[in-house]
Amino acid sequence: MSIQEICRVARNEQLGDGLFRLVLDAPQIAAAAQCGQFVHIACGEGNLLRRPISICLAEDGALHIVFQVKGSGTEWLAGRKEGDTLDVLGPLGHGFDVAALGAKPVFLGGGIGVPPMLQTVKCVKAAGAAPRCAAFSPCWSRRGTARPTPSTQWSSPGLLCSLRPTTQS
Repeated sequence: MSIQEICRVARNEQLGDGLFRLVLDAPQIAAAAQCGQFVHIACGEGNLLRRPISICLAEDGALHIVFQVKGSGTEWLAGRKEGDTLDVLGPLGHGFDVAALGAKPVFLGGGIGVPPMLQTVKCVKAAGAAPRCAAFSPCWSRRGTARPTPSTQWSSPGLLCSLRPTTQS
């Protein structure tokens, strides 16, 4: 079931050139969100269509989203300040079946596909699984494109993901 919620911007942080993380006070959506879902955000009066953005993390009434500026809608979204309100619809999509991932899932992500993996890794760990490898490449170049690195870390409150291949069977 999707919820339409007017959410207050708690934080807007620029992570790189054209790359932003918004933290929204969204208690209803955050409580209902599952890993692998997304939200639709209304982006100003000049943009008729909502922008779909994957949920990076949903916990304690807060919704964390990471997005890349690609057009007028996301450019408008990047300009939001703490205390601004956004019209958010979500959570949307079916999400991931955590049980189907098994006891030792492997996660791969690159570029803007990395942020939704954070919630997924957290859900999998909470379900008792032990990922054998978390391979993320969240180091963005000055142009906002991903550059793989052999040892990379990206953190969000309560969760740190890094490239840690294992040789264990």
